[in-house]
Amino acid sequence: MDLNFPPSDVNSEGNVPSHSAVGSVHPPASQETLSRQSNANRGVPDRIPDWLLQLASANNPRRALEQFQKLNPPAFRGGVDPIQAEEWLRQIEKILDVMECTETQRVSFASFMFQGEAERWWEMVKGGAKNLGREISWNFLVAKFNEKYIPGVVKDRLAMEFQELKQEQWTVSHYEAKFTQLSRYAEKLVSEEEDRTKRFVRGLRPEIRSKLIPFQLQVYSQAVEKAMEIERDMQENQEMRTRELPYMKRPRYSNAPSFGAQSMRPDRSTGSSIMPTQGSKMNTWPKHRGLPHLASPMPSQRSNFAGN
Repeated sequence: MDLNFPPSDVNSEGNVPSHSAVGSVHPPASQETLSRQSNANRGVPDRIPDWLLQLASANNPRRALEQFQKLNPPAFRGGVDPIQAEEWLRQIEKILDVMECTETQRVSFASFMFQGEAERWWEMVKGGAKNLGREISWNFLVAKFNEKYIPGVVKDRLAMEFQELKQEQWTVSHYEAKFTQLSRYAEKLVSEEEDRTKRFVRGLRPEIRSKLIPFQLQVYSQAVEKAMEIERDMQENQEMRTRELPYMKRPRYSNAPSFGAQSMRPDRSTGSSIMPTQGSKMNTWPKHRGLPHLASPMPSQRSNFAGN
């Protein structure tokens, strides 16, 4: 057999017929099998190796940048909020790790998202490093970024804020988010699961904490879930009591309008009771004289009797 030529059942284009010759005992080959045989005859691998894909991306910066932008990386414009700066850095690192970027790509893609004040700052830092002959690596960028936007004195302040954190008027969900956010600056205090749980429970409002302590929970996620459940039950009970409150027990307004009946109001200047009438004049009767009686004489009649 001549090994330089394909078998007799392979045509000039290197394809195998979908069925063997008449009388063959071999079943017809599938399309996938035919494709593999064709690729093998032409020396084409079944799939592109990972190292080749990585090399293609490294040699094609535009394609790699397009893949980076498809993951919606956040922009960074600077500012004085250290929590926002650290959150941006975390998001960028997550994207770069997924893409398995090279050292040069990590620096280029991250600095590409700098805008405004942050972009001007990085241009100044990068220019200074080049003048000194320093390598602009990823560790160099992270160190300069933390030095500028997350300095040590700010981290100490945030660690102190975490130690004094209380729920107060926040919801349990809001308090837990703030607790998690600030705990990154005091990792030594919450390195153990039990310590983290106790500190979280200690910062809850007294009415929630008192109902949560008897459970003696030591898992942080369970404590958060139970605190939310207690808060939800308290809100439902409060709403139920509000709906069931009788109308007469609800607070009345002193300036509420009255319809129909007219009430007596005292006149503090004269000490008499005044009742409004249909007209503009008011009927008064001295309080010290008492109420008039039908059988008693009028004041004019009394004077006549005294004269007689």
